[in-house]
Amino acid sequence: MFTMCRFESATHSGRSSPWCSVFERDELEVMEYDEDLDYYWTDGYGYPINYEQACPPVKDFIDHFRAAMKSDDNAPLGVFRFSHSGLLLKVYARLGMFRDATPPRADNFREQTARKWRSSLIDPFTANLALVLFKCSDGHKLMAFVQERPVVLPGCDRVLCPMETVLKNYAALADSCNVAEICDGYLENYAHCRRRAKKYARRSIGTDVRSSSMSAPPLSSGDALTDTEMMGP
Repeated sequence: MFTMCRFESATHSGRSSPWCSVFERDELEVMEYDEDLDYYWTDGYGYPINYEQACPPVKDFIDHFRAAMKSDDNAPLGVFRFSHSGLLLKVYARLGMFRDATPPRADNFREQTARKWRSSLIDPFTANLALVLFKCSDGHKLMAFVQERPVVLPGCDRVLCPMETVLKNYAALADSCNVAEICDGYLENYAHCRRRAKKYARRSIGTDVRSSSMSAPPLSSGDALTDTEMMGP
């Protein structure tokens, strides 16, 4: 019923699905949190292998922007990559985006109402990440957009970030990217770790959590977006 609630609500924008009426808001928030735990431990910061393997997209944009800064005339106006939501979440994590000081767990739901890792906002239908290079009078700068909304990249102090800062933060990740080397040593334990992650993430989510009525405040601008109505990707 929760799946029907969120999918129908997303399909018919501005109209809540009748399936949603069977749930209280605090129940929807618990089920949304359950989804976030799954994505966090499977595609996000839960295990380093989740995001370390996402270095190729980082290398891709760093290489293209380096080439564009050297020769604007020969650079393409745009480069578009398409994938599934799992890779986008991995790229967020590889870039250090939407990272909470305290990892979300099954036993700290009440502490995570203002979490940045909220899949309904950072990974909805048609989720997208755009990185735009600007040639300014004082040098090249980069602006990042998530769902067409500007966000501040980690390590930057403003939305329009100097490329010197971007390269300082991410060039080493791009230059050292070797997926075969990253996965070497992880493959034997990876499937086991994923199973453990999902089991741990869902453990202890029960009636004691559902009995609490909590309203999640809107997330702040920049690293976090502002719409708190969608309850799942």
